[in-house]
Amino acid sequence: MTRGNEQVKKVTPTPDQKRKEHKNMPVLYDTASIKGTKYHKEEKITKEKTKNDDAVWIGKNKGGFRMIAIADGVGGSDRGDMMANRIMRNLSDSKGNSSSSAARAMEYAHRDVRSDLGGTAETASATATAGIIDQENRLHIAHAGDTRIYRLHTNTDGTKQVELLTPVQNPREQYIEKLMAKGKTRSEAKKMIDLEFKQKVDEIYGNSAWPASYGDKEARKEAEKIAKDRYPQFKNQPAQFSSTREAPEIYTRTVQLQKEDELFVVTDGVVSGFETNIALERTLEKMSKEHQPADALVKYSKDLQIHKRQRDDITAGYLRIE
Repeated sequence: MTRGNEQVKKVTPTPDQKRKEHKNMPVLYDTASIKGTKYHKEEKITKEKTKNDDAVWIGKNKGGFRMIAIADGVGGSDRGDMMANRIMRNLSDSKGNSSSSAARAMEYAHRDVRSDLGGTAETASATATAGIIDQENRLHIAHAGDTRIYRLHTNTDGTKQVELLTPVQNPREQYIEKLMAKGKTRSEAKKMIDLEFKQKVDEIYGNSAWPASYGDKEARKEAEKIAKDRYPQFKNQPAQFSSTREAPEIYTRTVQLQKEDELFVVTDGVVSGFETNIALERTLEKMSKEHQPADALVKYSKDLQIHKRQRDDITAGYLRIE
């Protein structure tokens, strides 16, 4: 191209440059996380947590394969963030392109954290989901717990199909999902389960003989433990990598992806904001059109939970296949 007597070289913008110029275009990948809140009974006030126990990572592992991964530090453990971050580090350091290689990276992270915390009073637990994408755009998944990975596929008519690719490995959450499938909202399902659990505890409490040393509080606590042992659907205990137990059985599968498919990985902190799965799926579709889909999703979920006294960390990742 010539401008007057000056020779001007024509430069074709790269895809990344084009996205910077057009802020309304979705990026190729995005991650976002917001710390949860905790209610302090003594002060009767809700405060932001001091640390975020979640971790999310998108990039290429040391073998050069694209990866999307997320881990959720389990509440109740001292160092959920330690387990979550160690899993992410091991996945990024891995070289394989299969579900088994991702599973091994998770297991080694679990082994190392158990060793590091051995002999201490601290505990560390996390759920995790990872997907490795090979040269043929096959997604190799390794998963344990209630973190999730969704695929968005664009149909020929332009509509998007949302598919959950991982099972929910948490007895209580499975029960909630079962009731939601019958038309209940998430809040309604939780209230029904809490009421049913209370009835089971009352029944056990009234029909059992307790040691003389037990007061009412101790007896009811023991009744609750017995109820959860008898009726596993009341246990809010996801499959997890925990420093106090052996590694969980890791779910694996392979899914063929198509060009322009989109992936979201989310923690249960994201899911908790939605009363129905249809609402969640429609929101994923809507957020996939945003410039920063993961960031938009976590902020939206946070706004849905603004009324809660206590809120979990909210974390998500987004990846578009080109």
